[in-house]
Amino acid sequence: MTSSGRTLILLVLIIVGSVFLHSYRFHDVEYRQDEINTVHAAAVLDAAGIVEWLSYEGTHPPGWRIFAAKWVKAFGYERNIARFQSTLFTLLAMGFTFRLGKDLFDAKTGRMAVLFIGLLPYAQWHFHELRPYAPLILISAAMQVVFLRWLRRPSWRIALTYIVLGGVGLQVHYFTGFVVVAHGICLLIVLNWQSRRIRAFVGMGTAILLSFAWWFPAIYHGAFVVRDGGLRYGSDSIERSVTTFLTDLNYAPLVLLPLLFVSTRRIYPALPSVSRMDMRFQDWRRWFVVVMALGIFLSAALTNDVVQLLTFRNLSVTLPLLGVAFGFFITALPRYINGVAVAAYILLASTTFIYYAPQVPHSEMAAFMNDDLSASDKFIVHINFKGATAPAAVHYFRDHLNGQPAIDRFFVVNELTSDQVGFEYNIDPCTYEVAQETFKEEDLDTFAQFLTDTDRVYFILYRHWRLEDNIYHLRPQFDAILLRDFEAVREKSWYVDGNDPEAGFTVIEYQRKPETSQ
Repeated sequence: MTSSGRTLILLVLIIVGSVFLHSYRFHDVEYRQDEINTVHAAAVLDAAGIVEWLSYEGTHPPGWRIFAAKWVKAFGYERNIARFQSTLFTLLAMGFTFRLGKDLFDAKTGRMAVLFIGLLPYAQWHFHELRPYAPLILISAAMQVVFLRWLRRPSWRIALTYIVLGGVGLQVHYFTGFVVVAHGICLLIVLNWQSRRIRAFVGMGTAILLSFAWWFPAIYHGAFVVRDGGLRYGSDSIERSVTTFLTDLNYAPLVLLPLLFVSTRRIYPALPSVSRMDMRFQDWRRWFVVVMALGIFLSAALTNDVVQLLTFRNLSVTLPLLGVAFGFFITALPRYINGVAVAAYILLASTTFIYYAPQVPHSEMAAFMNDDLSASDKFIVHINFKGATAPAAVHYFRDHLNGQPAIDRFFVVNELTSDQVGFEYNIDPCTYEVAQETFKEEDLDTFAQFLTDTDRVYFILYRHWRLEDNIYHLRPQFDAILLRDFEAVREKSWYVDGNDPEAGFTVIEYQRKPETSQ
């Protein structure tokens, strides 16, 4: 068997094995809030409706969400099937990551890059969710590969491919734009000054930007109308986002990037067909990896001062580059140390799975209520928790309870105002909503009226000590009205927070007292 044949077989085994591990680890993990929003949108909105929904705040581009909704409508709402699209994107992303490592260094570096990303617990979680991070990594890796080919041999065909990838990428995630910016920085730092090449790249970047121009009004509306001075989706603390990202990666980049330059690996020649005189540095490949990673981060950090979009998940756009850095470093080690390091990494990563968010037992709660659900039953949702806000819970139960009860059968007691959770509410405004900051006595009358035409109420409650000083102070006033005519007949609890043994969810079934039957 030829060397290329062995490389292909080994690469396929690594990719398929790591993605199988993703699926095995993530099997039947409950939908989380953002996933629920997408699944619910698939149930109630068409493509135009999704664009209208997302355009209210402009926090997310609509392209991936439309694709995900079409996928869910075509293949069903079951969690593992819905998330399989992320699995497919991950397979392709790993293939392009291998190509990136091979183009920059060699096939072994590419394989090690795939191994790094494929076994990373961070990737096992975020690349398997029904969210845009797997396609974001695919776009990021593919754009690096195409950009390198454009450096080697500029042509209209390659330039058009880059423009299409950038335009599609911006419809997947805004952080695609930082990849383009970093390529521009890399062109100025790594390549010797070539005005013709720079003008061509400016044209490519402008074309990508113009392809996204139709969405600019939505971004402006979200930043300056809805939020009055800037999007506030991400963290206002760059340090917190970076620290969380590095923690989730087990601080691997802190170790890899310095070692990248002090390793004893021989200096590689330039790509074939690229004159060394074109490059500012003889070892430009290592500079490419570092400048690209830093360029993405710095451009995102500077933008975050104006528009807060920086989160530890969004920083995953740098993972193909970090994977190549890992592969470069590992293959630079002496063979016996290399083998021990790879074995240790495989053992650690394959036996470790991190739950990056508490698991909310939505399906179990729905099953509990579905045992004997009737068309007149109503629901009180008293949840406010980062992993499952009240709107997310309402959407999930509407789509999964027998008969799909209408939104006016839910009464939401919320810790946050509707402005703060407007993103979720834009799909389906809650008919009855009480927020702590806007609570007034008339809300109690509305609640009493809500209970008049039903004989059974399900009370869905999240318990946590953090809520005792805010949302919990509303509960006794509503309980007094509820217990006047209803009595609890059964309940079930689920515990989800390892730091607090009492934290979790409870569903209580209330039946109308015989003497108050209508």
